[in-house]
Amino acid sequence: ARFLRNPASFSSHAFVRNPYGRLVSAWRNKFLDGHLATPDHADTGYPRSIRKRHLGPIRAFARDHSLPGANSGTLVPFATFLAYAVRQPDTTRDHHWDSQCAVLMIDRIPYTRIWRIEDERDEGFLTIGRALGFPDDWVLARLARPSNPSKAEATVFTPDLAALARPLVAPDLARFGDSEDSWQGR
Repeated sequence: ARFLRNPASFSSHAFVRNPYGRLVSAWRNKFLDGHLATPDHADTGYPRSIRKRHLGPIRAFARDHSLPGANSGTLVPFATFLAYAVRQPDTTRDHHWDSQCAVLMIDRIPYTRIWRIEDERDEGFLTIGRALGFPDDWVLARLARPSNPSKAEATVFTPDLAALARPLVAPDLARFGDSEDSWQGR
């Protein structure tokens, strides 16, 4: 309650990802991995939250727009996922693919520091760990063991898909300093 009344009296830190990479990660984790989770690609393989909130609507969206992924047992491709996500207003999307600016409430919380995972992860965790009294070697050992890696790898972005994603990533690109072409290789 004290934080909500006076967030500036706290030292607040956040970690952000490249927004293009974050979209790929959300799709892989919530859709690709779910599709691959059962031998017959049943919708039961998807995370419960995705089955309850998004799988039906995204499949209906795909049907309505003649996009792949409309039928049970078929993969919701990255392009269909992006087309679905981009039509949802900012701040109303699932927090896995809404802008990080919205999720972190950048307009309401005065962050002491925002760290970029790709090039400031270790420094950020060490800084916060030291403030909390954790030894550097303990923090680094925890960072060496990823806790939730995606089970599937796929390069998904093309120039057209990057253009489609631009409205989703624009606030984060502007705020966190990633370049517009940082989709390459993701």
